[in-house]
Amino acid sequence: LLKVEIKLHQSAAFASHQSKATSHSCGDRRRSGCRKKLQRQAAALTRLLGRRRRAAMGQALAALCGNAKDPEDDVVGVSILFRHGARFPNKAELDAFSSTNAVRTQWHTESCDALYATDNNMTDTGRDQMTALGESLGGKYAAQAARELRWESSPAGRCVESGALCLAGVARSANVDRPPLSPVEDGARAATFKAWDAKGTAYKELVDGLKRGDDAAFNATARSRRGALERAYLKLGEDHGSVGDAQLLYWSCYAHCLAEAEAYDGARDVLTKSAGPEALEAFEADARNTWGRRF
Repeated sequence: LLKVEIKLHQSAAFASHQSKATSHSCGDRRRSGCRKKLQRQAAALTRLLGRRRRAAMGQALAALCGNAKDPEDDVVGVSILFRHGARFPNKAELDAFSSTNAVRTQWHTESCDALYATDNNMTDTGRDQMTALGESLGGKYAAQAARELRWESSPAGRCVESGALCLAGVARSANVDRPPLSPVEDGARAATFKAWDAKGTAYKELVDGLKRGDDAAFNATARSRRGALERAYLKLGEDHGSVGDAQLLYWSCYAHCLAEAEAYDGARDVLTKSAGPEALEAFEADARNTWGRRF
């Protein structure tokens, strides 16, 4: 609309002043004096059009936003979607590794407790991330936070703790008293946030079907990737020759998550070092393909 309006102003101005310039009688146009006069008129017309263009733009902008407040003043609500903080591996992510494989045992404490044993496996790094996120959001949206705060979460412990830490950070930064430290409970949190693991849902059946090889396209990709995946797992100390094609490819999601967990941890790196950069890149590409079929 703004471009159209400016063009209309230009057209009207040009038509008016062009008619004045062309109707001016200057006798023999070949004479130098007349040429100079026309040149002066052309320059004047150019300056006039430039002024009118600027004036038209100014008028249009003033009409559109001359009385507008700062954009932040018009924000009436904010919805933010984020993932939980950095964590240790999930139990399922280690399915491809035996009980004695170093990829798995590196996640055991000195007392042999498994850091992946519960669904609240967030690390101290993850807790710091969530606190910092909340404080940042509270500083940016203090006015909105003062009106109402509510949040929803997967029932997984790491997600609930992430939300509570984030909300506490928001409240601290925005000077909000008594923030809600528990998520809204609607009875459907598992189906909403963990549908791939919620029994009886069509989505869980779809995900289970991928692992079984029910998806023809996914299964074709799995067959083409089988040799490379078997070689990668052999480097990690596991022989998966008897595992189905689709299941082996599906495990790439887990291998990639394990590499990410090692990266955030900093002290544990058995999978990263043993697999090598080429295999890690392949795991990530396979994981993205698998998630693409899942979601």
